[in-house]
Parts: sequence; structure tokens; C-alpha cells
Amino acid sequence: MQLDHNRHGLVIAGRSGSGKTSYLARYLRGAPAQVRFVFDPDGPLTMRLGAHSSAIAWDPVGMVDRLGSGWVIFNPSRMFPGDNRAGFDFFARWAWNVSGKMRGRKIFASDEIQKYVPPTGAPGEGCALVWDTGRQHGLDSAVIAQGGNRVHELIRAQTTELVTFQLVSRRGLEWPGDLGLDLKELQALGKGEFIAFDLEGGAKHRGNLFGFQRKGKGGIPEKGAGGNGPKAKRKHAI
Repeated sequence: MQLDHNRHGLVIAGRSGSGKTSYLARYLRGAPAQVRFVFDPDGPLTMRLGAHSSAIAWDPVGMVDRLGSGWVIFNPSRMFPGDNRAGFDFFARWAWNVSGKMRGRKIFASDEIQKYVPPTGAPGEGCALVWDTGRQHGLDSAVIAQGGNRVHELIRAQTTELVTFQLVSRRGLEWPGDLGLDLKELQALGKGEFIAFDLEGGAKHRGNLFGFQRKGKGGIPEKGAGGNGPKAKRKHAI
């Protein structure tokens, strides 16, 4: 158990097309971790990561084979055809169990979390393990949602950083508003612009996804770090 682990829980919120998936991909490439567990049944995050199709795992054998690379990208369509929620629960439980056998920091990531963990009702065993007890296994989280109202309360309670792109709906703005963020500022953000808010320290930073990027624990990009910036050229990142 890693009881000394300082867990980091990142939620990235914003309307469709605002830059959320690109932000998460850059964050995962730059964040130091032993393994990144990525749930991506529809493929947009895999594409943003620049992952070759051979990097995708379809079953437990493939998942184990890819642990050594530091990236386990799981597509559940073969094991759980038509049931991505079951696939998410299985992968979250597996990532939690594997993390318990490894030292160091690990990250569990997912695009559009509201599709796999509905904002109301019981969250499922996998979600409960990752967010309630992930700290014990050195397992952090980084997920995307279309608005604050689309994030389950269990995930909100374990969030240490909220990165918000443009939000326009009243319900989507409720959680950021409860945290004291300026709702008019969030509504006026342009494409790629975001507000990063540290829920523990209270620091707030405004940035532009297409202007700079960083390597580090949290979600606020810094200029010119890690070789993963806009000018970096690579055929496949993974």
C-alpha cells in the first residue's frame, strides 16, 4: 500500500470541440507515471495520443503485454460488445488491482466519463475502487466530462484540480460556480482557452491549449516543456 501517495484527481470539463481531449492527451504524455491506464472505446483520445493501432489492448492478455510500455489503452468492443459501461467497470477494477502490485505513480484516464459512470445512482465497483481507494495503490485519475453536472459526486469528491474550457449551460456551470469560479468568464472562453483551478490550494490560472504546454503533476501547461508542444513532430507517440 502507498499510504504516503499524494493523490491527484483531474477533471477536464467543457463543451464539445473546446479542446478537452487534446488537453488530456498532452497531460498524459507529459505527466510522470509508471503506467497510464486509458479507457477509450470510441478512439478520439487514442488518436490524439498518436497511438499506433498495435498499441491498443483488446483483452487481458494484451493489457498485460503492454504494461511494460507504460501505456495500457483498452478498447472494450471485443470483450464487451455494446456494453461500454461493463467494459469500463472491468478495466477500472483491473487497473486498480494491477496498481496495487506496482510501486510509483499510475494514472487512470477516460474520455467522456459520463458515458460510463452516470452522474446519478451507484457508481459501480470499478469507479469506487479507483476514486475511493486509488490513493492506497498510487493510482491517480484524469477524466473528461461535458459539464460539471455530468460528473458523479464520488469523482467530484476526489477531484484536486478542475480544468474548465468553455461552458455555456446553466447546469454545466453549477459545480464551477459552487467552487467560486467566474461563470461569465467561463462562458466567454474561446476555443482552446481554459481555467485551471486547484481545489486544494485555491490557485487559479488561465491558459491557452494551443499556446503552451507543460510536463508536471497537475494540469496547467507550461511553455516549452517535455518536447510534446505544438511544434513536436512524431509519427506515433506510443
